[in-house]
Amino acid sequence: MVGLPSIAFALLSLLLLELWHQRRQEGWLVLSALALGLSVLTKLFTGFLAPIFVIGLLLDERRRLGNSRSWARMLRPALLWSLVFGAACAGLGLILVGPAYLGQLITTHLFARQEASFIELSASQSISWHLRDAWPFLLMGGIGCAFAV
Repeated sequence: MVGLPSIAFALLSLLLLELWHQRRQEGWLVLSALALGLSVLTKLFTGFLAPIFVIGLLLDERRRLGNSRSWARMLRPALLWSLVFGAACAGLGLILVGPAYLGQLITTHLFARQEASFIELSASQSISWHLRDAWPFLLMGGIGCAFAV
């Protein structure tokens, strides 16, 4: 249930992006970027949506403008959305967390792999370590899939 507010902000961002596609007013882009920024600040896992939204904006502008050589017009919506999103994440992040506490957010993740208790956990091993006994089955499954196709 902790991720629901973040998902709600992400869906609001998508709705506002759809309103921009319908009405072509830049205010919708700004509100969409702010909503996704709030979503990312609430729970970081929605951050993967940002590049998807930018690619969608670029592809839509390319389709809409056709073979037009006006790169500025083609990049403008994606650039505006990206700048507002970055400013919202950075600005609100600094305001809400504060510059004095940013180190606590970053260093705990950077130094976690060096902890002895973390190194001894089997969950901290790489994917190849977990799959070490399954490689023959994966190979046979791949051959079976190729045979089925």
